[in-house]
Amino acid sequence: MPVAAKTWVRAVTAAVAVTIIVLSLLPVPQPRLPRVQYLDKILHALAYLLLSFLLFASQLPGPRPRLVLVAVFGSLLLGGLIELIQPLTLRRRELADLAADLAGATVGALLALALAGPLKRLLLRGRPRV
Repeated sequence: MPVAAKTWVRAVTAAVAVTIIVLSLLPVPQPRLPRVQYLDKILHALAYLLLSFLLFASQLPGPRPRLVLVAVFGSLLLGGLIELIQPLTLRRRELADLAADLAGATVGALLALALAGPLKRLLLRGRPRV
């Protein structure tokens, strides 16, 4: 992967991780909109889907099955650490949040695996072949 492409993918991955951390630790505002059932869990799943997808992409061109594990467990580690420290920020620790994180991370990694060929071509474009 050219340095520029790898750097950009990793920078975006880090930005997504920081955004997840900040949003997970800020006090929860009281919404004025009608409540959507399970919206919190859907947002967890989507956030970790994106993080896992990017973690997978940031490690290309590594061996693909290993990247699925790296992406899922890396995302789950972040989610678990956040759940552990959330009570310190007056938020509740919820096992259901971690389950949503795992579901999203798994889907994201598997989606990235399914798209590994095109992702690799996109990210490795312009790199000299050895």
